[in-house]
Amino acid sequence: MSTPSDNPGQNKSRGALVFAAVIIGLFFVGLMGLLAYGVKQSGRADREALPSPLIGKPAPAFELPLLTIRPPASTTPIWPVRPM
Repeated sequence: MSTPSDNPGQNKSRGALVFAAVIIGLFFVGLMGLLAYGVKQSGRADREALPSPLIGKPAPAFELPLLTIRPPASTTPIWPVRPM
């Protein structure tokens, strides 16, 4: 039967895992709190206090380049293909 003093390195790694889990958990809870605060604030009456100057205006003209499809560099499969 092993006791905690038999393998002190294992206790340190377990402690590091617990510490990392607590930090990640606190970060997640904080992020969810921030999200909940933002959702709650979106229902306020003064949310229009900072109006966007782009509402009601047309989008600027732009042109996207055409995408060309090139044939693959090689036709050999990455993994062996077996007949079924």
